[in-house]
Amino acid sequence: MFMSEFGHISETRQGKSLAKLAAIGERLAEVMAERAAEAETAQDAKIYVDCFHKLARGVRMTYALEMKLQRDEQAFLREYAPQMDKQRKEAVAARRNQLYIRLEREVWEEFPDNETFHEFTADIREHLEEEACLDTFLDETLEHQLARLKTRLGLGQAHDDDDAPTSPDAAASAGGGPVAEERPVEGAGDHAALATADGATAAEPPDSS
Repeated sequence: MFMSEFGHISETRQGKSLAKLAAIGERLAEVMAERAAEAETAQDAKIYVDCFHKLARGVRMTYALEMKLQRDEQAFLREYAPQMDKQRKEAVAARRNQLYIRLEREVWEEFPDNETFHEFTADIREHLEEEACLDTFLDETLEHQLARLKTRLGLGQAHDDDDAPTSPDAAASAGGGPVAEERPVEGAGDHAALATADGATAAEPPDSS
């Protein structure tokens, strides 16, 4: 847990800086050793030797500090890792429950029939169990995670039935048929047929002369 959340000491900025300083110190110490060996005078050789010892001491101190940090890290793991692991499991469980309650509410509002509701809630449980196993489960905010899961589950999307016109005039406006003035009156054809069968003339106005 410590490794995944904080990183090994060698992977941190401080650890990388220590490793870089040690490498630079080693290279400079090697240069001073070579110059001491090639010095033409004893005085020059002494100067290079002194520089070598100072650089070598700095390299040793750098490695000693790195080892101390590694020991501190191991002690931290032994003492606090179980507690941190427990806290993370509790946080994951709480987030999973929050997401389930919110998603369950969304499903019930969109699909109130029991069969569809139970199918969706089963899918929700499956998705949440998969995500809860990821190390990044707690990295997102609750709202962002909720929105992403809703999209993944297909919740909140418009349905064709919901957009269908609810009246003939609305259907006509949407391109689905004639408006009211153009539609025949229901039963008008039947009355005309009955009138013709009785021998009356259909739809002729009376003579006013």
